[in-house]
Amino acid sequence: MGMIGGILAGQSIAQAGVKCVFTLCGGHVAPIYIGLQMNGVRLIDTRHEAAAAHAADAWGRLTGIPGVAIVTAGPGVTNAVTGIANAYEAESPMVVIGGKVGMARLDQGSLQEMDQVSLLSSITKWRACVYDTGRIPEYLARAFHIANTGRRGTRLSRNADRHSAQSGRSQASRSQGARSRRRPVVGRSANGGKVRGDARGVASSGDRGGRRAALASPGDALDRLVRAAKIPVYLNGLGRGALPHGHPNFLSFTRKQALAKADLIILVGAEADFRLGYARGFNKDAKVVMIESDKLKMGFNVEAQLALVGNSKFIMEQITGALDSKKNEGPRGKWLAEMRSMEDDAVASIAEEMASDIFPVNPYRFGAEVAKVVDENTIIIGDGGNIVATTSKVVKLAGQKQWMDPGKFGCLGVGMPFALAAQVAYPDKRVLVVFGDGSVGFNGFEIDTAVRHNLPIVGVVGNDAAWTQIRAAQLESVGEDFAAATLLAPTRYDEFAKSLGGNGYHVESADQIAPTIEKAFAAGKPAIVNVPLNAELNGRGCRTSPPAWLSRCRRGS
Repeated sequence: MGMIGGILAGQSIAQAGVKCVFTLCGGHVAPIYIGLQMNGVRLIDTRHEAAAAHAADAWGRLTGIPGVAIVTAGPGVTNAVTGIANAYEAESPMVVIGGKVGMARLDQGSLQEMDQVSLLSSITKWRACVYDTGRIPEYLARAFHIANTGRRGTRLSRNADRHSAQSGRSQASRSQGARSRRRPVVGRSANGGKVRGDARGVASSGDRGGRRAALASPGDALDRLVRAAKIPVYLNGLGRGALPHGHPNFLSFTRKQALAKADLIILVGAEADFRLGYARGFNKDAKVVMIESDKLKMGFNVEAQLALVGNSKFIMEQITGALDSKKNEGPRGKWLAEMRSMEDDAVASIAEEMASDIFPVNPYRFGAEVAKVVDENTIIIGDGGNIVATTSKVVKLAGQKQWMDPGKFGCLGVGMPFALAAQVAYPDKRVLVVFGDGSVGFNGFEIDTAVRHNLPIVGVVGNDAAWTQIRAAQLESVGEDFAAATLLAPTRYDEFAKSLGGNGYHVESADQIAPTIEKAFAAGKPAIVNVPLNAELNGRGCRTSPPAWLSRCRRGS
């Protein structure tokens, strides 16, 4: 790309409302930096293209304006693929600009030449290659429009095989033939005649309701709906914070039991995928209502008796307006009280672990200590397996956009990149990353990026020297002798942070965790707090000896 192309690209990006771009330099894209600087757009240069893509994903989630990653040709684009795929699955608005060899040397074996557009076809909404410098503004304007329109996502076509069935299971479930036979209803006006009519059907159905919410669901409309309906609410990762911790209808430990008993299940922007057990645990007699912005998602793995397509806030308000609050004081009120009692019992069951003083630290005590430092001015980012799952159960959130994790794609390594975007977008907030010691190895070098750009991000590492989520399954199935490729060294990640110019802290007792995190924030520099975890407790219930069937195989019986 020449100088003129770079200036045009930078101008177009700025005109789209972009204030910050994430990049790793390369000769193919360097001219764009001139255009960006001429238009006052901030550049955050990362240490790996994956980090640039993850940071752009986070920017889109946090601000609603498409995040932008600029990477060089060939390996620059391939390094960004995981971040692009994660943003696609999370439906984050995002535009990726990748370099490409000039026309004069096209198909002549130039450095880093490859067919990038075809590579990205399954994990992007739209993709194109610009061959005419003068058309750069046109293509970029289209890219930003597509990224932020309809099913939001990355600038580069929908995976046609997304809903393909997996073979190898003949077990009957609610997912078989699961496409709604009802015609989807699209919200049309403030009066919402058709939607209101269907909302009355929802309002008159069921004494026990279950519910999941996605990040896009407006919290105020959700709050009014669940208070009026007196139903329990369970939030997925992207929806955490849609209702504040302590809300009378918000539960988190009893989702499985609620879905098994509910006679009305309302899914708002939540697919019945692996996170909901593919709907196999749903009460077989329950009525299922789906509220979605994308009609193609209707009936995914479970048949919907009512499919409502449109703005989730509008639809929830229509349902709330159709409710008879007095009717709900009876059966649904008792149902909510029953689930609240079960929730309280579940929380009480881990109270002893949350207060444990053992060292290395109990994972639930780790989560409880992290919870002490999280206030309404804190953005917390989860990057790991077991330790993030544990911490998420006990951290108290005050609102939306306070919690971030990879989403359903489940890729590790988002911690520091997400934190970079969060700290730039919200410079007055505290940004805390909860790491597993495996995940910190993916993009830990972005501590250097935080140091160079004066971003005082703090990370706390739950360090049990293992890929414990996988190792626990190995110990359960084949025993310790055959558990392979899941142990790590007891690395001092605090010292690693110091070597990159940040601060590092190591704790040697559970009661040091919260004060040390506070100390790290007070210092005003990027930092890592290293916390040794008890690996045996993190894999509770796992055998250390092989199961009986494996012992018989060894004996040749």
